[in-house]
Amino acid sequence: MVKVRSDIAHNDYRDPGWYQHPAGTSAYEWRGAPVESASAPAQTVPYDAQGSILQVQKPSGHSDH
Repeated sequence: MVKVRSDIAHNDYRDPGWYQHPAGTSAYEWRGAPVESASAPAQTVPYDAQGSILQVQKPSGHSDH
């Protein structure tokens, strides 16, 4: 992290004190209302190009390896 202090002269090594962060650049604790968590979209039934419901069958066993 680099903290730039434009008010310090070149070769001035005196202790400048605590760094003053520019307004709006520091983290802070949120004190507002909690945000609702997002949920996954509802699962839909797969359709083909003609609008028919696709029949899907998962393979069973390991006989095809």
